[in-house]
Amino acid sequence: MKELHELVMSFRSEASEWWKTPSPQDCLRYAFTEAGEAMDAHLRNTRPGDARNNERFVPNLESRIKSRLGRIYHKHIENHADDDQKARILAILGQ
Repeated sequence: MKELHELVMSFRSEASEWWKTPSPQDCLRYAFTEAGEAMDAHLRNTRPGDARNNERFVPNLESRIKSRLGRIYHKHIENHADDDQKARILAILGQ
């Protein structure tokens, strides 16, 4: 395992300009998201009849989320984000 770690870190060092190595905390965050995606796929395959977040069970979910995000944007982000960040967020919100 130690040799594998050294090999990976050697490659990461060579590729650091175009492939940044995440911090240990962000590595754990990535691991959690991967585990969550694996569990989601497992549940979708083994429990296809379960009610999930979709239009049949939560009408207008997308518009409700965008509305809430819009309020968050105007309350918090408008005063703290730079112009590029604001433009990206507004594009996502469709504004």
